[in-house]
Amino acid sequence: MADIIELNEKIREADQRRRAAVRKRKLEAVRNVLQCSHCSMKCEKCGTRLDDDTPADPFRYRDLKIPYRLCDSCSLEYRDYIQRLQGSGDRDCYWHNQAWLDSWGAWIAYRGTLDRYLQSKEFCRLLEELKQEPVDS
Repeated sequence: MADIIELNEKIREADQRRRAAVRKRKLEAVRNVLQCSHCSMKCEKCGTRLDDDTPADPFRYRDLKIPYRLCDSCSLEYRDYIQRLQGSGDRDCYWHNQAWLDSWGAWIAYRGTLDRYLQSKEFCRLLEELKQEPVDS
């Protein structure tokens, strides 16, 4: 009788391992989205580390609200991007050509898509599930 394997215990252990693996995948998904795209310590566009002593100022330019956390260089480029869309901009920056405009437009579209994903009912459901699940499951 000592060699009899307790099936219920094996099934329970396998179920716990499966649930732990699913929870790990959920945590990875949340961490990847939030850590990689919403780090308050780096520029959202180029990834440059931002100074700790410089607070994020989305109203850095009084004539333009910058809705992203950007380094000074990317802030200037974003400002020029918006001004070029409005028909002006810094003409001395000849390298700010159509491809440059397209890259900024694509990046802004990407950020919008990411924001919509973070607000989706499925992502919100994922966050709720993680809040409700016990850590040692």
